[in-house]
Amino acid sequence: MVLYDRVMTQMPTPQDLAVLASDVAEIGIHAHSDAIDHIAQITEKSGLNPGAAAVLRDDAAPEVLRSRAFITIVRNWPEISEAAEKWNRFQHSFEALAAQSNEHHKLRASGDLAALWSSRTKLDALRAEATTQRLASAR
Repeated sequence: MVLYDRVMTQMPTPQDLAVLASDVAEIGIHAHSDAIDHIAQITEKSGLNPGAAAVLRDDAAPEVLRSRAFITIVRNWPEISEAAEKWNRFQHSFEALAAQSNEHHKLRASGDLAALWSSRTKLDALRAEATTQRLASAR
C-alpha cells in the first residue's frame, strides 16, 4: 500500500516500478489500473514513448501488449521521469508568470495611466499597496 501511495503522489523511482512490475507479473495489469494510468500520464507528459503510453492506457488492448508497453516504459524510466520533471518545472514557472502578468494587468487597469505615469509610482509599490489593501479587506 505504501508503494501504491508513492506511485500515485510522487515521481516513482525505478525501484518502485520494479516492485510494481513484479506485482503486475503476478497479479496482472488490471489490478493496478490507477497506478498504471498515472505512469502512462507521466510518460505522455514527458513526450517520450507516446505509443507505449497509449497502449498502456488502452483497457481494450490485450494484457500481454499492455505488459510489454509497461516494460518499455520501465526500461526508459530515467529519461521519461527526467523529461516529465522538466515539464512540471516549466509548467509551474509558466503558471507563476501568467499569474504575475494577470496581476500586472489588473494593476494597470485599476487607475489612470497618465496619472500613474506622472506620479512615477513604481509597479512594485503598486503591488505592495494592492496586497496591503487586499489583506485589509480580508480582515
